[in-house]
Amino acid sequence: MDIQPAKVAYTMRKGEFLFLGREYPLDYPDFGKIWGDFLSGGHGGYATLEKFQVEGAPDMNAFLRRPPDRRAYMIGKIVEGIDRAPDGFSLLRIPASDYLAVTYEWVPAGAGFNHHTGEFGNEQNWEVLSMPPETRLGRWECLERIADLRAPDGFRVRAGEGNPIYFFEVDRFHTSDGDRIEFWVPIERA
Repeated sequence: MDIQPAKVAYTMRKGEFLFLGREYPLDYPDFGKIWGDFLSGGHGGYATLEKFQVEGAPDMNAFLRRPPDRRAYMIGKIVEGIDRAPDGFSLLRIPASDYLAVTYEWVPAGAGFNHHTGEFGNEQNWEVLSMPPETRLGRWECLERIADLRAPDGFRVRAGEGNPIYFFEVDRFHTSDGDRIEFWVPIERA
C-alpha cells in the first residue's frame, strides 16, 4: 500500500482529565535526546505512567505553553487515581474542552507508513528526530502554525492566554482500525 491516506478533520468534546507525563523544555529541542531520556532514564518512563493509566488510554504528547514565552513537550498518558505526580513527572488537570482533531485515514498496521512524515518508509524517522535544531529548522513549524489553523465555523483556536495546551499528539497504534496519529487542537466557540 503506497497510496497516501486522505486527511481527516473532525470536532469532538472531551471532558476534564488528568494528564501525567515527563516535561522537557523546547528551547533547543533534540527529540532524540528527549526520547532517549524518557525511555531509558532512571525515572521509569512508560512503566511509571502505566501504573496510573486509564484503561485503553492512548500514548499522548502535549505541546505546552510555559510562561514567560517558553514552550515544553510532555510525554504522557491520561491517568486516574492520583493527586500528586511521582518525582520527575508533572500532573496537569486538563479542563473539559472542544477539540479540532486533525489526522488521516487509518493505515493498516505493518504497512511501513512513517506517521511523522506522512510517507511510506521506516516507521520512525529517527534521523529527523535526532537532527540538531539548526538543521531541523522548518521541519517543526507546527507550534507556529497552530494559530493559523482554520477552526470550524463558529469556533476559534484557543491559542491565547490561560490555555497551556498548544495541542496534543495522540498515538493510536495497534488498534482494530489500524494505526494513525491524531492532533487535538483546543478550540472554543467564537
